[in-house]
Parts: sequence; structure tokens; C-alpha cells
Amino acid sequence: MREIIYIQAGSFANYTGTHFWNTQESYFTYAGDDRRADSEAAEGEEPVVDHAISFKEGKDPYGQPSLCPRLLAFDFKSNFGTLSSTTNDDNDNDDTDGGLTSTWGGPIAQIKKQRVEKSAYHRMLDEEGEHETEAVANTNATSHRKMHPANDQGKAQKAQDAGEIRYWSDFNRVYFDPRTVQGIPGGLEGTEGDWDGGREVFARYNEETELMDGALRLFAEECDSLQGLQMIHDTSTFGGFTSAFLNAFRDEYPKLSILSFPVLSEVDPIAGGPSPESTRHLLSDTLSLRDLSELCDLSIPVQGASRWPNSNNPNLCFDPQRIYEASAVLSAHIETATLPLRLKQANEDISSIIAHLNWRQRVPFAELLGSLPLSEPASDKDFQKGLVNFTTAQKYSHDEYILARRDTTRGLNASARSLYETWCEPHPPPYTVSTHAPAYPLPTSFPAIIQPPSPNRRETMALACLRSAPGSARIVRDYAGFANRLWRSGAVVGIERDELREIGNELNVIGEGYEWEGYADGQDGGDGDGLGEDE
Repeated sequence: MREIIYIQAGSFANYTGTHFWNTQESYFTYAGDDRRADSEAAEGEEPVVDHAISFKEGKDPYGQPSLCPRLLAFDFKSNFGTLSSTTNDDNDNDDTDGGLTSTWGGPIAQIKKQRVEKSAYHRMLDEEGEHETEAVANTNATSHRKMHPANDQGKAQKAQDAGEIRYWSDFNRVYFDPRTVQGIPGGLEGTEGDWDGGREVFARYNEETELMDGALRLFAEECDSLQGLQMIHDTSTFGGFTSAFLNAFRDEYPKLSILSFPVLSEVDPIAGGPSPESTRHLLSDTLSLRDLSELCDLSIPVQGASRWPNSNNPNLCFDPQRIYEASAVLSAHIETATLPLRLKQANEDISSIIAHLNWRQRVPFAELLGSLPLSEPASDKDFQKGLVNFTTAQKYSHDEYILARRDTTRGLNASARSLYETWCEPHPPPYTVSTHAPAYPLPTSFPAIIQPPSPNRRETMALACLRSAPGSARIVRDYAGFANRLWRSGAVVGIERDELREIGNELNVIGEGYEWEGYADGQDGGDGDGLGEDE
């Protein structure tokens, strides 16, 4: 078995991760009326994914076998909502932060908090008999359950609308292992955008909780053949923290693969920060990219939701300022793009995907593109309509030269697949590797952003791409430019000027790794050193 450990750090990352795990829960199959996720499919059903790659055996509140994500979720304790009772501070005593904050020199405000009430969505599940009612309420977890009848989609949306989603735990549908919930003390929230502060927080947290030798090591030792990490984190709030975590991880597991999806701040590196706070966030983004290029085998940066280009997709209507909706869009694309890692019949792992996208061994960053929902195509050109680049925020061009691309389609029939193959002809194998999978499921926790609204919609067509291309260099060059401008300005930002200049130079060198002779402005200007047939 080739298991994966998942890492989520930060509010947006955990919202995205919650949608991701709810999608995994929708793949569970059940025999008869058994509410547990059985290891074998119900009669006549073949599981879409191999759950053992992402889940470990655990127990539900009744002590019955269940499946729990192999996940470490980091966030400030105030963001866990109904899961807060599983963090290490909820013992109904005054020492809410334990020993972790005893050595903290900054201001600490201790407030006696009340237990967070269940969300309207979870109450709706209770009323429908899907929650394990009181036992689940006491443990603040949701049970594995069958998909709703179609008409419950409308009921679920009413529940979400009636009670605004307050925390990412408000729409969670899976059990978590106690080791999963990693609450950072609230007194440390002032380190947002503080790179060095974030690294210090990790060092103290690891020392007090024995994270690396405890929770992480136990997850790793439970695996038969751990292939590595898949992670998503907010760079503006958990950039320094995650960098320190990855350094510690690399010390212990230098040969394991790491695939990361860093979610950048919403500040434009070209326009610059209008305030000291936005400058700190940009600096954290920049430092994150520099460190990720050294610590991860491949990173797919994601722009902040407000910077995503307009897809002009009439069938998608969401508010980028509403984290619950924006994270659902991102999660659908990440889940689809990485689905080959979990498919039961696939023969892919993190290292094989990275080897394809980074075959030149000098492109540590790739791009995430996709279309959700994908409309029934009438011609091959329809596949690029509504295709959004979440990494560069640039308009998609099918004529642009690529180094490698991995596509995953969802729900294509034979006719649509034929049109897709025609669309891919400019970039044939081995440049493009395609996986065709069943339609993307829409559990009732998914917001009503697919148009037109339909209470009977339980799945949708979709397309997601991971791509390395010369244009991928744009993002590192944009942040290199920010570092150089900051260096020239002489502004005091907590980093030595010489280091700022060095960071800018390092990112520019990374950008040069995407080039080849004859390339200019994203167009194929010559033969280039294309991907060989033996790659």
C-alpha cells in the first residue's frame, strides 16, 4: 500500500480540506443498512478509490470500526468551532493554552469560552437521522453516511442558508482521529504575516506537544509503505510555521515525496502592498515560495480567491469573498487533479506525477487549471471555455508551449471523450497524460453554486489540469520583482537588505529553469528540448 499523509494549515486551507474530505466520504460504499464504511463495496458496486491510501482505521463514538483521514490539521483554536473540544485546551479549566503559552512573551487574552453550538447543517443531519445524534454531538464529529436522497440537497442548502457557515467544522462529514486536530493557542494569532514569528510558534508547539515524535510519527508508523505528503496551507498566516514543519519533516524523512498547494495572499505582488500589513503578507508569500522550492518536490501555488480570473462560466456562480464557497471551488479542482493518486485501478503515486511534471528536474512549481462545472461539449474548443488558471491568474491559451500536463476529466461520455482527445492533439502523449473518471460528486455539504439550481443534482462534469510550462515562471518572477523592489526601497521589514536581494535572485534563477532557446512571451519559438519519448 502507498499511503499518503495529508497536511492542512490555516483557515482557507482547512475549509478547502473539509470539502476535500467530504468528497472522499461520498466515495464510501455500504452493504445493506450498515452505516460504517466497509472494506468491500456493496454488491454490484466497485469502489472508485482505494480508501486505504488516505484513510486509517479508527473508531466511531460507539467504539465501532470506522475510517479516519490520515491528516494533521493546523489552525488557531478559535477557528475549530465544534471541533474545539478535541483540541488540547478544552478541559473546562482556566489553563486553556497549557504549557505552550507559558513562555510566550507577547500579550495573551484568556477568555472563558462557551461550547460552540452545532451548525444548522449538522442539526439538519440529526433530524434526517444521518448523524449518530447524541454520541456524535458529544464528540463533535460526524458519521460516515450514505448519500442523501436527491431531494435532500434542497433541505441541506436551506440549513446552510438558515445558519451561516461559521467554521470549517460546521459542514464536516467525517470522523477525525484525535491526533488530527492540532490547535495553535489563540494568544499566538498576532503572528499573522510574521515569518520569523511563525517559525518560532512551530518550534514551541513542537516542543510542547511532541508533534514530530508523536502525532506525525505515529501516523507514519501505521503505514505499510508511506509515499509522502500532500499538503495545503495559507502562506500569509502559516507560511513560516509550515516552512519550519517541512524542515523538521525533511530531517526525519528525506526521501519521501512532498506535493504542496500553497494558497497565497490576495495581495498583488506587482502592485505591491498598500499597507505594512499587506507588505508582510507579500513577504510571507515570497519567503514561502523560496523555501518550498527547496523543501518540496513540487508545489502548485494558488492565488487568493479574489485574484482568480473570471471564468465567464454561466453555470458557476460563487462569491470569492465567501470562504465557504471559494474553498469549494478550489477543493473540487485539487481533488480532481490529484484523484489519480487515489483511484483503485490507477498505477500512480506522488513521485510518478512529480517526475512527469518536473522531468527537466529544475521546475519546482507547476500550475493548477480547471473548469467546474464542465458543460456538455459540442466541439473540442469547448474544453477551453471557462478554463481558469488558479496559479498565474492569466487567461488560458491552448497554443502556449507546455513542458508537461496531467488532465483528469470527470463524467465524460464516449462522445465528449472523443472531442477531448481532439482538443489534446496539439499536446499529445507523453506531454499530456489523461485520466478519465466518474463525475465529480456533490455531497449536501457542497454550496449551491452550480447553475441552474437543482435539488436533484448529485454530481457534475469537471476538468482539472496540473501543468508545467514556461509561463509557470511568471509567478516566481512576480515575487522576485517584489523582493527586489523592497530591497531597493530600503524599507525595514525584519529581513536584512542583502537577504532580500538574495531571495529575489534565487527566484529569478528558478524562473530561468522554465526557459529554453527560442522561447519568448509564452510562445513556442523553436524546437526546444521537448519531453523525450522515454520519459
